[in-house]
Amino acid sequence: MNFIKDGLVSLGRWNVLFTILNTFILYLGLKHFLFEPVKKMMDERTAEIEEQLDSAKRTEELANETYEQYQEKMRNAKEEGMKLILEARHNAQAQYDDIVKSARKEAESVKKKSEEDILREKEKVMDGMKDEIGEMAILIAEQVIKKNIEPQIQGELIDELIQNVGDSQWQK
Repeated sequence: MNFIKDGLVSLGRWNVLFTILNTFILYLGLKHFLFEPVKKMMDERTAEIEEQLDSAKRTEELANETYEQYQEKMRNAKEEGMKLILEARHNAQAQYDDIVKSARKEAESVKKKSEEDILREKEKVMDGMKDEIGEMAILIAEQVIKKNIEPQIQGELIDELIQNVGDSQWQK
C-alpha cells in the first residue's frame, strides 16, 4: 500500500507548514497548561519533601543530643549513687566504731566500778570481821577468865568461836 500514491497523504507546502504550526501551537499550549503547572507542582513537592527531610534531620539531631544528655545524666546519677553508698558505708562504719568504742568504755567503767565496789565490800567485811574478832576475843577472854579451864578446852573453844564467826559472816 502506498498512501502517498493513493492520495491519502499529501506532502504539500501548506500541509507541512500547518503541521509545523499546529505542532508549535500544541507545544506552547501543553507547555503553558500542562508542563509549567506540573513542573511548579513538582518543585513545590520537592521543596516540601526537602523541608520534611530537614525537619526530620533536625529532630534526629535533637533526639541524639537529648539521648546524649540523658546518658550523661544517667552516668552522673550512677556516680552520685555510688558516692552516696560509699559515704553511707563510711558513716555507718564510723558510727559502728563509735558505738563499739563507747560500749567498751562503758564496760570498762562498769568493770572498774564493780571492782571498786568489791574492794569496798571486802574492806567492810574485813572491818566487820576485825570488829567481831575483837569482840570474840574479848568474849573468849571473859569466858576464859570466868572459867578457869584447861588449855586444851580453851583452844577448842577459840577454834569453835572462830569457825562460827566465819560461817555466820559469809552467810550474811
